[in-house]
Amino acid sequence: MPTKETKSILGVEIFSCGKWNGDDYTIDDLNEMVRAFDENKSGARPYLKLGHDSKQKLLQTDGMPAAGWIEKIYIKG
Repeated sequence: MPTKETKSILGVEIFSCGKWNGDDYTIDDLNEMVRAFDENKSGARPYLKLGHDSKQKLLQTDGMPAAGWIEKIYIKG
């Protein structure tokens, strides 16, 4: 039986100010994302996926529900 191995990865950039999908995001938007995460983290467990590519085959074919879970978000810099 395979063993389950977990890893913690710290300090990964997940978002930044700028234009994304035609929308502008500011530091105020990032502050709101952090606030909303902190307010809701006990009731919702945000998951990670490996990129946003529709051709990403690994998670589509192996049935994995998530690549991981976010425990904390913060603004650095």
